[in-house]
Amino acid sequence: RDLHSFPTRRSSDLYVVLQTKNGVFLRFLTSEVPEKKKAAVGVRGIRMAEDDAVEHAYLLASRMDYTITYHDKEISLTAKIKLAKRDTKGTKIRV
Repeated sequence: RDLHSFPTRRSSDLYVVLQTKNGVFLRFLTSEVPEKKKAAVGVRGIRMAEDDAVEHAYLLASRMDYTITYHDKEISLTAKIKLAKRDTKGTKIRV
């Protein structure tokens, strides 16, 4: 089969979930991230406190449930983390 005949996923079908070391999560559409331009230096994905840092980044397909273990509790990245805009503060998860 020709490789070009396989369907490709549109960026509107993909989500990014960022997790910080302080337990803040942010989920947004990949379509919010602009394409890299010649002089680009990157874009900010999440606003964080001074003492925080991104610990994990997940790329998720839509319409599927993804679960991770966070502090010995199961967390659904699609049900528990609401869809937001890129470059916002995110949601602190209580465990």
